[in-house]
Amino acid sequence: MGRRVLAANFNPVATRAIDLALAWQNWPDQQAINIAFTRLTGNPRGSTPNQPGEALHTRLAMHYATHCPTCKKSAQAESFVWDRDQGKPLEKHVRCMQCNAESRGPIDEADLALLKRYEPRSLPYWLLLDRVATRDAERGDERERAAAVLATYTPRTLAAISDILIRLDALSEAERAALRPLLLETFMVCSSLYPDDAVYSTRSRTLKAGGSLKPPQRFIERNVWRALEDALKRSLANPTEAGLPRATDLNTLITRREPAAYIIARNSREVAKL
Repeated sequence: MGRRVLAANFNPVATRAIDLALAWQNWPDQQAINIAFTRLTGNPRGSTPNQPGEALHTRLAMHYATHCPTCKKSAQAESFVWDRDQGKPLEKHVRCMQCNAESRGPIDEADLALLKRYEPRSLPYWLLLDRVATRDAERGDERERAAAVLATYTPRTLAAISDILIRLDALSEAERAALRPLLLETFMVCSSLYPDDAVYSTRSRTLKAGGSLKPPQRFIERNVWRALEDALKRSLANPTEAGLPRATDLNTLITRREPAAYIIARNSREVAKL
């Protein structure tokens, strides 16, 4: 790249995704990525022909079971559009495999019934919070920040992310490292920070979100499985160039002559004070 880069984002998930994207200098080849992805999403380890176990992609698809607005047959929702004040989705976006239609329509009673399975601050929430921030009293600020980030996800999305991470733990360290950038990109775009008119940019690999951790009035709840598939396709279609060395602080970035990057999880006002 030949440049010195300062990257800042209010969302620590996005910051970590940027960090990993810039660090892809020793990225595994496409075969290694595909193998790791297949291991993650296929039948769990220990499965047998008589007891195959539940594949991750099957489990994730169940979270988004719905009916097509066009033909009324069973389908999988690509996304839901929520109203923040009402605290529930109002519309759904479906690409139907039965009638080949891509349509948006109002949610139905079955959608609302499925949604009741996902209680706020249920087991997936606490599992994820303990995973990223311990209960150590000396690290209370870190736990508070982690809770603020988790609050940007719907309970259904947290359940899907928890399903993924449980399977991820069963993989080797090399496989986890290969999948980590894909997962972070997925987690980033599946938060509730994106308005329902957001447009995904393949070039920038990012949705246009607002400038805080508060969801917009109408936000998108994306299908986590579809987002993960999309992240894999983009990764394989757009190999990343060699990464940038990291600067430990802003002063080091400014004074050094060589290309480097300094990445922080802060908003624009805080960056201006550096």
